[in-house]
Amino acid sequence: MIRRLRCRGHAPGAPSPEDQAVVDLPDDVGMAPVHYALYNEARKRDGSLDGFTPLRVGPYTQTRHSQQDYDLLTATLDRRETTLVPGHRVAARFKPFDVSVSDHQLFADPHEAEAAALLDAAVTEVSA
Repeated sequence: MIRRLRCRGHAPGAPSPEDQAVVDLPDDVGMAPVHYALYNEARKRDGSLDGFTPLRVGPYTQTRHSQQDYDLLTATLDRRETTLVPGHRVAARFKPFDVSVSDHQLFADPHEAEAAALLDAAVTEVSA
């Protein structure tokens, strides 16, 4: 299906209404919808790559929702990233979520709880 978009010029030097262009935009650009996930990773502070992921949140179907939770988690971690899990630095990471290959049972549903509460619960479980 193709939508027709009429461009209107109101700025100085823009085309007059008689010269307005009509642009055809496809509704589907041939790409599958993308889902997103947030990962909270705890990496050792000794410079090695050893670590684990105490919290995975997703899938998000809209970037703005995942970005809001990412910002919230980053603010929650501010000044606490090295004290939440002893000997580790905890950081949030945002990336696409592959629905076809991801283990859904490892991810917390972002619509059921607040991201900061999920992080606190995950850290409490790891520290216990």
